[in-house]
Amino acid sequence: MRKSFLVLAVGMVASSNSLFAQAPAAPAVERPVRTPPPITVVPPSRRDLLPVIPVLVEFSAGSATLWRGELNIGEGTPARVSISEPMPTDGTCERAYQDRTTRQIEFSLARTRSNIEGGLFQLTARYVRPADEGDNCGGSRTVSIEQRFNWPDGKRKTFDGDGGLKVVLSRK
Repeated sequence: MRKSFLVLAVGMVASSNSLFAQAPAAPAVERPVRTPPPITVVPPSRRDLLPVIPVLVEFSAGSATLWRGELNIGEGTPARVSISEPMPTDGTCERAYQDRTTRQIEFSLARTRSNIEGGLFQLTARYVRPADEGDNCGGSRTVSIEQRFNWPDGKRKTFDGDGGLKVVLSRK
């Protein structure tokens, strides 16, 4: 008796009468999973940062002192003061307006590393006051100073802005 064999594409061997053998399954091919290379951010060590320096700040408009105090100035993150306070009104405007009458004082001083001795400083000072009332029921008046500067000697520094705005910085 003669048997004929047929090899199937799926890897089985069959005869015309019965299935008598099965080819071994092909081994699974492991493919490497591609992952992006790690991104490594190395923060500067504490000894690489510029040292923190205490600075006395006097912030005024005309003869009025708006804020006076001491701030510690480090590298990168600015030291900030932000004050928003309600102001009394003379009662000539509607109550809804009176509830929104405020004065704002904003000050920030930052220090960044540069090739200039002592680093580069960025000063931002802003004063917002309500407009004089009278016939004005709303509005505000704003003056500001934005200044980059170097300060290698640490001597007292004065910045004069419009409308009598003034900032005086002194290192301790």
